[in-house]
This record gives sequence, structure tokens and C-alpha cells, in this order.
Amino acid sequence: MKISLIIPAYNEGTCLLHTLKKVKDYFREKPWESEIIVVNDGSQDNTGEIAKKEKVKTLNNPLNKGKGFSVKRGIETAEGDYIFFTDADLSTPIEEIDKFVACLDEGYDLAIGSRAHPESKILRRQAKQREIMGKFFNLLVKILFRLPYRDTQCGFKGFRREAAKKLFSQLKCEGFAFDVEIILKARAAGYSIKEIGVTWINAPDSKVKLFSSPFSMLREILKLKLSRNF
Repeated sequence: MKISLIIPAYNEGTCLLHTLKKVKDYFREKPWESEIIVVNDGSQDNTGEIAKKEKVKTLNNPLNKGKGFSVKRGIETAEGDYIFFTDADLSTPIEEIDKFVACLDEGYDLAIGSRAHPESKILRRQAKQREIMGKFFNLLVKILFRLPYRDTQCGFKGFRREAAKKLFSQLKCEGFAFDVEIILKARAAGYSIKEIGVTWINAPDSKVKLFSSPFSMLREILKLKLSRNF
């Protein structure tokens, strides 16, 4: 079995080297064949140079296009039987992938991480304002789309290859709201989804901007709702 791990990265030079070393060490101890794909989303720091030096597959966006765009680009090139993406700061430790592989082995098509699941472990919380913003966003998503999931925005998700390729080929959202679109498309297509509680260690240098990002995400989910596809 081969596993692909996609890491979208925008100005992650301060943490990417540590992340890649941890991920490499983790995969080295596993029986799977693996590949690491860093999508450098128009970074203005040394993110691209670090990825290249660490000899992982690197895709460079000439401009900052957004997390959704970057994950989609990574999945288009991924060769794994199971395809995952994670945040560049490893807010969800890489070791959590064991639970996701077991879930996909059971036959689920998607495994989505959740910080609000009863089995989740929050070792370092987000700042109060960000936590409130996240809860409001999840509530809005539930109201607009009637999704049963506690947390659509956790940056750790896994897919069977066929599901990942099909769903992301149809993706329209280029920003942070892409998770919602993917889950909606997965449900519409009849794919099986399991929400899994994860360990979460909040990184203080989040790239989600406290004031501009929520408006961008709101605009994207309202556009989804108005598309009348969901």
C-alpha cells in the first residue's frame, strides 16, 4: 500500500523543516510506501527552499492561491492508495494517521479529523477569539447545509484514492472553505464518511487571519449555498 501526504504551505519556513523531519521519521518506521508532497502556495519566505532541500516532491504556486487550490493541486499529482493532507505546523500530530488508516481499512471513503469530537484531546487551545470564530462557522455550516459533523475545518483528513481524485477534480472553492465543499460533494456522491477525534496542539502562528479570513470563508460558503447544488 502507498500513502500520499499533502502539506499545503504558505510562509511556513519557521516550522516546515521540523515538520518534514518528523513526518519522514514517522513513515520510516511504517511498512507502507509513502510520498510527501509540499505545495508551496506563493510563499515569500524560504518555504520552497526547505522543501527542495529535504528532497520531497514540491509544487510551487507562482502566486498565493489559497489552501483549497493547493490541496487540490497536491491531490492531482498524488499516487497513493490512501491520500491525506495535514497542516504544515502539525497541529494534529502525524502519529494520528494510524487511526485514519484503520478507518479507511474498514471501508470508509473519507476520514475527517475533529477537534470537537468527544474522543479528541486538545493539548493547547486556540485563542478565545479564534475558538469563537470557529464555533460560529461550524454552527453556520450546520444551519445552511444540515451537516451532522462537529468540525468541518480540522486540517487533517484522509481519503481513499478514488474518492479523493473524483471529489477534488470538481472542487471550486480555493480558500479555507474548501473542506465544506468536499464534504458536501462526498455526501451527495454517496461516499461513506467517519469523523474521528484527534489530538490537537494549536500553533500560535496560524495563517488564518482573525479579521479577513472569516469574511472570505463566509463569502465562499454563501456562494456554495446559492449555487443550489447542496
